[in-house]
Amino acid sequence: LREGAPYPLYDLTASAVNMPWMSGLAEAGPLRIEGPYGPENFGEMRIDWTARTLSLGIRDIAGKPVFGRTVAFSEISAR
Repeated sequence: LREGAPYPLYDLTASAVNMPWMSGLAEAGPLRIEGPYGPENFGEMRIDWTARTLSLGIRDIAGKPVFGRTVAFSEISAR
């Protein structure tokens, strides 16, 4: 989504690592990458300066990937 911004906006919301989040699971967000994911989880952001990419993701309590997205710097640069 680019409405009013010179670059795409993304929404990734993680729960507290020690608390599942179950209320409002049906709540949709137009910028949401994927989900929601209610069990305990944490968010991760990785920057690969060589590949010039940004990765956003959710991992479960054991650290396994649940979902995510990788975008090139060129996609999120102001135009």
